[in-house]
Amino acid sequence: MFLIRLLRRETTLSLAIYLTGALVLALADLFIVMILNHVLMLDHVRDVSGRLMALFVLLALTRRYSQRYVIREGGDEIMRIIHRVRTRIMDKVRRVDAKTMELTDQSSLLMTTIANVSSLGYLSFYMPVLLKSLLQVIVVLVYILTISPIQFALAFATIGIIVLSFMESTIKVAHSMDAMERSDETFLATVTEMLKGFKEVKMNRRRGDALVAEVRAISAVNLAANSRLREDLLKGYTRSDVLMIGFVGVLVMIEPRLIGTSTQTVMQVALAVIFLMGVVSDALTIGPEAVVLNRLCGALMDIEGDIDRLPSDEPAATPAVWASFETIEFRGVGYENIDVVAKTRFSTVPLDLTVYPGEIVFLTGSNGTGKSTLLRVIAGLYAPHKGCVLVDGKPVTPEQLVQYRSLMTCVFAEHYLFAKFYGHEVDGETASALIEDMGLTGKTEIVDGRFTTLALSSGQRTRAAMIAALLEDRPIYLFDEWAADQDPGFRAHFYREILPELRRRGKTIIAITHDTEFFGYCDRLFEVRPDGLSRIQAVPVGAAS
Repeated sequence: MFLIRLLRRETTLSLAIYLTGALVLALADLFIVMILNHVLMLDHVRDVSGRLMALFVLLALTRRYSQRYVIREGGDEIMRIIHRVRTRIMDKVRRVDAKTMELTDQSSLLMTTIANVSSLGYLSFYMPVLLKSLLQVIVVLVYILTISPIQFALAFATIGIIVLSFMESTIKVAHSMDAMERSDETFLATVTEMLKGFKEVKMNRRRGDALVAEVRAISAVNLAANSRLREDLLKGYTRSDVLMIGFVGVLVMIEPRLIGTSTQTVMQVALAVIFLMGVVSDALTIGPEAVVLNRLCGALMDIEGDIDRLPSDEPAATPAVWASFETIEFRGVGYENIDVVAKTRFSTVPLDLTVYPGEIVFLTGSNGTGKSTLLRVIAGLYAPHKGCVLVDGKPVTPEQLVQYRSLMTCVFAEHYLFAKFYGHEVDGETASALIEDMGLTGKTEIVDGRFTTLALSSGQRTRAAMIAALLEDRPIYLFDEWAADQDPGFRAHFYREILPELRRRGKTIIAITHDTEFFGYCDRLFEVRPDGLSRIQAVPVGAAS
């Protein structure tokens, strides 16, 4: 059982103390049943002693506080474990090799670590209750054994049949849940496709009708699986209920005739069995929730195991940051991308280049020559398959990749814009000046270290990404066609003001661009060709203007 394996591996709770608390709860219930049996055997209820009543009250209080301890501590420990595991998973995720993460199924990771965990809050309540119910069943069965071994045998057999019936139902429930999860994933993918392609859907009614029809069909599959699940649960529950009622009938009406059990013994066992019926009913009601929780714990363990098998390019400890450099040399650096599914192979051109502080380097070339891939290799996101990178004459080792990447800030063509400035403090005056310089005044602000809104156009989001990059203030800036979605004014602003200002501050800029009219603003211009980099003589700025 995944939950038990997870608890054994992760728990910091003293199991001895916790199980003692659960046993105290079960024994308190047993003693209450014994007291009630004793009272029922008295000739007159008024013969109940004050000491017995005091003991009853003490047991009731013991039951209350031990039950609170068992349920609260058990549920809290489950949630603490889930918290530790999923935060540990995310810490491991950020260390995974970038190319590997691009090829990883991120939807299952999100569903397991985020979406599904929202349901664990209430599920974690039920597991301690199930443990309590199991212990109560055990102590009550032991009590029945002390009264009548024959009736214990009947009770034990009945409970055994119920457990086997429940296990059979659990297997069917698991199959139904698998079908529901598969249909949910397909449903989510189809709905996501509809929302992302909303404009195209609006432009083609037949496409919209077909999408809705597919959603309806997927939802029908989910409905059928849900109906089977509820039917399996209902069968298991009603079968167990009939077994318990049948056992009471045999105990009270048939067994005394066949064996001659005394009325007093029948009454004592009957009260215990009636109590047992409630406990078993609770356990059966909670059982399906236990199945769900167990599956979620299994999914967490599986996803962590999968991530552990992925290649990592970062150490566990945070390394020191490289604050500056004199030279970075790319000596015969090449990268090969192999698509196993499409059975294609792509190699970047060999990169032989040395860059220095305070210079602007432009890369240009035809589409499909691997410029963006090359920029990722330069950034240290893709490990080169050949050649080496040297910083100040020393090769960058795999253990130094984090320090190497700490030299750079990147704005990729397909960048992600974080609302919050994670990892560094933001100076309010500097942020306000950049907002104004990027023409975003009245569009968004930076307050308390985050953008107030990201509801911006594509070009405005790219400018906001530039603000985030400038606030990081690192030695090297990498831009992948930053100006491609800017209007003519901001395109000129990028080349004529932003880049020269960065160079004046001693920053190094490596930018991919097709804006031929601005080639004169770089120090060196290279065309990416199939045989490597070819330096081009750029038109001087004065001549370009």
